[in-house]
Amino acid sequence: MHKYDHFRLSDDQFYVEPSQTKLSAFGLRKGYNIEYIYDLGDCWVHALKTLDTNYVPQTPGLKRGCIAGARACPPEDCGGPYGYMYLLDILADPNHPEYEDRLEWLEEPLAPEAFDIETINRKLRRL
Repeated sequence: MHKYDHFRLSDDQFYVEPSQTKLSAFGLRKGYNIEYIYDLGDCWVHALKTLDTNYVPQTPGLKRGCIAGARACPPEDCGGPYGYMYLLDILADPNHPEYEDRLEWLEEPLAPEAFDIETINRKLRRL
């Protein structure tokens, strides 16, 4: 989380200090929609929905977890959603004048369609 991230539930907004806030502080119940905005400067919006506070995932040892999702996280500092879409356009065209520079900037291959729920839940278990 970034210093100026925030959560929004319904019409209320909560600006949080990331190191001092847990979702449990919001008194979530089944059916709550949560909008988490990561990095207010780039405005990455994540939509979350509480399915059931008593839900127990099938992953052993996991009390709470991710049950679905799509796509990999974009690289940090890529310019927000529009910058990320532009990056994907560049990477789809090896003849693009910025192609080689962007590959070098990434430092590792980008797999935008990858989503590994087991890895995500393994990371959540460590929190």
